[in-house]
Amino acid sequence: MLTPAFEIHQDNDFLFFYIKAPYTKISDTEIFIEDNEFKFFSKPYFLRLNLPGQLIEDGRETAIYDSNKGHITIKVPKKTQGEVFEGLDMLTKLLAPKGDRAATEPLIEVLGSDADCPPGCILDDNEIDWYIEQKPYEEPNIINTSYKYGFAGQKSGIFSRLANELKHLVDVNDPDNLSPVDRLKQRQDVEDNKFDDDHYLADLYQDDVMKTILAYQPDWNRSESSNDNVKVDHADIICFNDDQKERMRNLPKKEYVIDKEVLPSVYLSLVDLIYSYCYNHRITEGDDNVESGWNICKLSSTLSWFVVDTNPRDVIITNIRRSLCFPLHRHWQLAIKVLEDTQKLFELGKRQILKCLLEIHQLFHDCDSRYILNDIYITDYCVWLQSASDEKLKSLAKALKDLNIKKIDVKLNLEELEAAAKVAMEEDVSNHLEKLTVADSDDESTESSDEDTTGSSYTDSSEESTQTDDASEGENESTKSKTISVSSK
Repeated sequence: MLTPAFEIHQDNDFLFFYIKAPYTKISDTEIFIEDNEFKFFSKPYFLRLNLPGQLIEDGRETAIYDSNKGHITIKVPKKTQGEVFEGLDMLTKLLAPKGDRAATEPLIEVLGSDADCPPGCILDDNEIDWYIEQKPYEEPNIINTSYKYGFAGQKSGIFSRLANELKHLVDVNDPDNLSPVDRLKQRQDVEDNKFDDDHYLADLYQDDVMKTILAYQPDWNRSESSNDNVKVDHADIICFNDDQKERMRNLPKKEYVIDKEVLPSVYLSLVDLIYSYCYNHRITEGDDNVESGWNICKLSSTLSWFVVDTNPRDVIITNIRRSLCFPLHRHWQLAIKVLEDTQKLFELGKRQILKCLLEIHQLFHDCDSRYILNDIYITDYCVWLQSASDEKLKSLAKALKDLNIKKIDVKLNLEELEAAAKVAMEEDVSNHLEKLTVADSDDESTESSDEDTTGSSYTDSSEESTQTDDASEGENESTKSKTISVSSK
């Protein structure tokens, strides 16, 4: 059976189901409605949805088929008039099969559940203290133990089977046998060794390209209409396109059982992923290229090292460090601007973040080998996020906004490096000016010497000319005297 393309809209009293079924036999169509469950069957299509609110059959429901477009519009009344059904564009969540909505193990939660949790179950609405002291989880030292990684630490053994494919995509070596603590330490060592003073300073002082990148305004910054005094509801401008809807329909339909101790790392890895996405989006000005997948993977410690830090501050510091060590553009102001972009996305909520994750999913899907990272992380994040807590996302947005990251925090000696570069530049300018001064002095001395030489030559020439004239006059007088003397005889 095929899952048809569909959309759901609502008003105060009704839900409107728009189902695209161009090859159906409309006379054989069946529609089933019971509480929060909606089923549509019209061979070869089958659609089953679990809705966030309840419907009712009271004679007001209608179904209209447009044969020209191949669309069926079904109008169903809400059981509670005026109730707002949240998340009607979270298609994967709506398609998830109806099953056990509660966890039975202590300290375990089923994300996306609307039912009450039994005693011992941790509700997703509980607030997380993002700065509570934590340590990366370390598996017991047991022989042949395979360490966990992937979404919520639910994967293992993948690297051993796909080592040839993964070794060119990620920085970590053999994560199946490397603890999270060791991965964290190795990652920091690699970053320290990779940082290039010359590259950083070149980007710092040659900032013509950087001015354009920093001035770029992403689409999600359009929080106001053309009239600056009129606010626009973000939900009205955050829409999924047809490709994104199709990708959501093709995602696996499942819920996630996540240990309470692991849940903070799931949200923190999401911060790591979105920062990496924002960096790529800004430097490409929203136009992905062949380097986009590499940019995202390299900046994300989740994707490159299968490990994440334990609080928002350390996560962002790591992102900034990596942005100054690996990509083409390594600039402090760029790193801070990307942090602002990241905070804005979390402020906008799960829809905007999901759009970003779906874009990452598409980028990795189109890469020969990077699709494996979809299987390890991104696909699960796209499904899970549709049921994630809005309150936790908002609290993360606030935590990111409150951050005040300074250059000293990234531990790359940036301030000392910039100070030394400034002194060197001042010395170069001083030496250059000194050379110019010496050159000007030499030119003046040369000109003065030339003038003295010219004056002396002119004087000597005049004297010689005078002496010559005097001699000539003397000879003339003598001759004249002789002539007179002869004549008198």
